[in-house]
Order: sequence, then C-alpha cells, then structure tokens
Amino acid sequence: MARFIDWCNTETDLDPVLKAAIAHFWFVTIHPFEDGNGRIARGLADMMLARGDGCRDRFYSMSTQIEGEKKEYYRTLELSQRGDLDITRWMAWFLGCLDRAVHDSVTSSIAGSSSRIQPGAEARAVVLPKSDAHIQFSGGEACEPEISGDF
Repeated sequence: MARFIDWCNTETDLDPVLKAAIAHFWFVTIHPFEDGNGRIARGLADMMLARGDGCRDRFYSMSTQIEGEKKEYYRTLELSQRGDLDITRWMAWFLGCLDRAVHDSVTSSIAGSSSRIQPGAEARAVVLPKSDAHIQFSGGEACEPEISGDF
C-alpha cells in the first residue's frame, strides 16, 4: 500500500484521467480493507480527477456515475482482474463512464437552466483548463453550471 500511495501522490507525465483510472483499478484489486473498498476507490478516482483538473470544484461526479452503472462496473472490473491483468478493457470502460458523467452533468445543467434559454437554442459543453466550465448557447449567452461539493 505504501508504494501505491506514493505512486498516487507523485506527479508523473501520465495523463491525470488515465492515472485516476489506474489508481481506481489497482485500489480495488489490492482490496486492502474488509469492507468499503469500492466506495474508497470511487472517492479516490474523484479526488485524482479533481487534482488533475487543478481545481477542487467540478460539475460532474465520477463516483455517482459509477454507482449508476454498478452492474457493468463490476462486470468490467472482474474481467480485467482475470488472467494477465491487461487493463485495456477497464481503461476503455472508465473513460466511457467519465464521458457519460460529464454528458449527464451538462444535460442536467441545461435542463435546470431551461427557463433562461431561448427556444431552439443549441447547447454544447465547453471545458476549459482548470475546470473553468460553462455552457455556451448559440445565441452567445453563457450559463455557469451549479457546482457543489468539496474535494
């Protein structure tokens, strides 16, 4: 565990999103506690993603998305832990899950802001460095998503 924690806390050239996926996988695989490993691994992934963003506030939750996809999460995790520990399948699933988490968050933000959006406006998510995220509408108006939570 000491080596794992050192690796998590050491800056590397590895993309922070990939590092979060790898950290989540290995924490669950090492399984250091009798109970709560999944919850801690999900929290670890969120923490590492926030750390990689360089910002403590984010508008999406990887932990919530994983919880919502629990069946596929466990299936992919189990398949990736067998055999030679090739985690390509896990990485692809994690990245897809992250994409869905961001998409769902943007969709929720748009739905929550619908009273301020002109009918027929097109929306797209724009994520800028340091998690300076906003929703841009075709009319040129911007709407900041509601961000909550501490990381």
